[in-house]
Amino acid sequence: MPQPIDYDEDRIKRLIQEKQANEIELAWDLLEVFNTNEPLVGPLRQLVSFAVDELEEMKRESHIGHQIVKAAWNKEVGGPKNKTLINYGNLIKIRNNVPALKAEECNDIIRYYGEVVEMAAEKYRAQKKAAKYVPPTGTLRKYDVLDTEKGTFRRGGDPVWKVGRQRDKKPPTAPVEHPYSAPYDFIYSQKGGIANITLRDTSTVLRIDRVFGLALAGDISGTTTDALFFINRYANLFRAQFNQYPLFAGALDDPIYQLLPLATLVAGGHHSLVESALSLTINRHLTGVNYKIGLYTSLLPDNTNHPTRGEIWNKLHLAETNMRNRLMLIYYKRPTRIGGCFLFAKKGIEKHQFEQLATANLHLLHTFMQCHLWPTEEYVRRLFEA
Repeated sequence: MPQPIDYDEDRIKRLIQEKQANEIELAWDLLEVFNTNEPLVGPLRQLVSFAVDELEEMKRESHIGHQIVKAAWNKEVGGPKNKTLINYGNLIKIRNNVPALKAEECNDIIRYYGEVVEMAAEKYRAQKKAAKYVPPTGTLRKYDVLDTEKGTFRRGGDPVWKVGRQRDKKPPTAPVEHPYSAPYDFIYSQKGGIANITLRDTSTVLRIDRVFGLALAGDISGTTTDALFFINRYANLFRAQFNQYPLFAGALDDPIYQLLPLATLVAGGHHSLVESALSLTINRHLTGVNYKIGLYTSLLPDNTNHPTRGEIWNKLHLAETNMRNRLMLIYYKRPTRIGGCFLFAKKGIEKHQFEQLATANLHLLHTFMQCHLWPTEEYVRRLFEA
């Protein structure tokens, strides 16, 4: 039976704060592994260089292509404030600096590429709707196909990505239910996406955050699914074009690269760990990830053979066994006021009991779509005793 903690709100707040800080540190540890291991960051730079070449060709190919690449750039710079685009200023400078790109810069370029794909697809579909207009085969038609492919990584469809994904693009106020502010102060200092997003009460992920004591951030990560699409697309193209280098081509197929957004988005203040991990787990067929909240070793792809596998597992294991990481479920006595929590052991039957509820997959999302906004003790108890 998990240990109950009743009527000690200050202690529970401290436990939550420690857990959130531990997850932020894990993301930075993973980012360091990506940035200090050439077998990880080197292939990512190669994939990004292919994308930059493609975007430059798109600009040259047509006036519409040039407009889309420019519009997507301006949107990334002006809205999400893509730091890499701001720092380099144009595609030519990015291409010239590919050998020195950091992992987080690679992810910024991936995010920009995803924006171009969406804009080009929207333009093509608008052309098709125009009266008596038949769009020519070429650039935009290709991106319509790519955008459709990109959408397949948002598994679960509208219930997950429209009904359950509820947020406002405005700076959040200090969360009333989280007066312990240290992790939030750090996250907001990054000036990433989280600093300009407020979760609505109707967000499924917000309800998960409240019960598991996780940071309130930006909802399930579409940027993560965009990265999955990007890496999958360019790894396949690389293999097709450079199959005379089987060792390199094979390395790009390793699912370890799918952890890139987990490290970069969390460390950069764009998403919380669970928001990125949800996207990885619902695409388990590709990523090999089956994340169970707080059990960080479950983030390691189960089919990776990459040379950095051991180093990444060590970082995950240290975070999982850290005393600040508690397996807990929190309940509320009224809105914004914590009533208590249940602490689970990290081994034995209690761990197994926690795992059954905490696997970050579509089942978890569907369960919390029906969850109370501020779950009571009775409701939370039913969740793990079911």
